[in-house]
Amino acid sequence: MMKRDSLLYKFINRFELYLASLIFVAIMALLFIQVITRYVLGHAFTWTEEISIIGFVWMQYLGICASVLTRKQLRIDFFLDMMPFKVKKIMLIVDNILTMIFCGAIIPFMLGIINTMVKMGSITDLLRIPNAVVYAIMPFSMALMIIRLIQESVILSKESEKNLGSVKPTLDLDALEQDWLSRSARKEVQS
Repeated sequence: MMKRDSLLYKFINRFELYLASLIFVAIMALLFIQVITRYVLGHAFTWTEEISIIGFVWMQYLGICASVLTRKQLRIDFFLDMMPFKVKKIMLIVDNILTMIFCGAIIPFMLGIINTMVKMGSITDLLRIPNAVVYAIMPFSMALMIIRLIQESVILSKESEKNLGSVKPTLDLDALEQDWLSRSARKEVQS
C-alpha cells in the first residue's frame, strides 16, 4: 500500500489538477502568441484559438474531477448544516452515490456519441483533429469522477463529527499568520 505522504500518492490523487493547470498555462501561452502575432506581425495564427477552446473544455472537465477530493464542488450546505451528525454523514454519502449513478449512466451515451463521430470521420475545422479525441475527455472525466467520489465516500465514512465534510480553505490565512508569527519569533530569538 502506498503511503499518503509519498510524492507518487499525492500525484495520483491530484493528477487531474496538475493536468488542468498545465493546460491552463498552455492556453495562456497560445493566446499570448496569438495576440503578439496579430498585433505585432499583422497575421494571427487561427489554430491557436481552436486548441485553446479544446484545452478550455478539457480543463473544465478535469477541474470538476479535482474539485471532489478538495471538496470544492458546488453544493448548497444550508439544509445540510442543520442536520445532526449521523444524518449529515449519510446525506453526504448518498449525495456521492447519486452523483456516481448519474456519471455511470451518462458514460454509455457519451461513448455512443464518440463512436458515431469515429464512424462519420468527424474532425475539427482547422487542425483536422478527430472530434472523438476532443470529446474523449467527457467519458474519461465521468469515470474519474466515480473513482474520486468513491474515495471521498470512504473518507467521509471515517470522519468524526468535528471535521465531517469540512473544507480546507484554498488560502488558509490563519495558517499563514501562524507561520509568519513563528518565523518572526525565531528571528527575534536568533538576534
